[in-house]
Amino acid sequence: MINILKNKKIKLSFSFSFFSLLVILFIAIIIYLILKPGFNFLNKNKDKKTITTPKKCPEQNIEYYNYMEIKLENITEKEAEKYKNIVRQFERYQKNEDANSLIKMFSPPENKSEKSELEFIAGYDLENTPRLYMVRLHNYSLNWFLFKSIKKEQNGNIIVEVLESRTSPEFKEESLVEYEPFASKDMILVFEILPDKKIKKYYPRDSKTNGKYDGFYAN
Repeated sequence: MINILKNKKIKLSFSFSFFSLLVILFIAIIIYLILKPGFNFLNKNKDKKTITTPKKCPEQNIEYYNYMEIKLENITEKEAEKYKNIVRQFERYQKNEDANSLIKMFSPPENKSEKSELEFIAGYDLENTPRLYMVRLHNYSLNWFLFKSIKKEQNGNIIVEVLESRTSPEFKEESLVEYEPFASKDMILVFEILPDKKIKKYYPRDSKTNGKYDGFYAN
């Protein structure tokens, strides 16, 4: 009987010692985790990854306000605003020199001449590397623009005139490579926009040909 009691005491003592070790080990782990750098015991989202989104740079304002007021003819202000937004998008692409996006805003070429000019500007022969803004004929950058007038024609097409300020290098006549410092130039450009919002033509107001892509020439 005495031996049985002794064995029970030994078992109880062993169980108590083992339990004590577990408690001490658990407390030690908790203390380690609390003191561990970067550990947040109360953070429920500690396992979630933090994704840092880069701040978007604010778009540069390139549209100047026309204090002389925009001349509207046969078109309401509400309808005119839709076509102004088309031109605004076009000019943003110009500012960013995004030739591919600009080209997509045009209606398809209507003849061989327009098709040939598009192929040259878009660089279809250069693995679709646009020449626009890259070669001498089309080497310019947009500084700013403002609306001059918006007119709706009888056929439904919209004529939008804008004043653009451009900067382009002044090339020397005796060399195809050397050029003078960059010079700024203001010019009035005409957009002819179809009812489906595609641009039919873009040309300088003083152009003799009013070609579809004449507005892309530097001078």
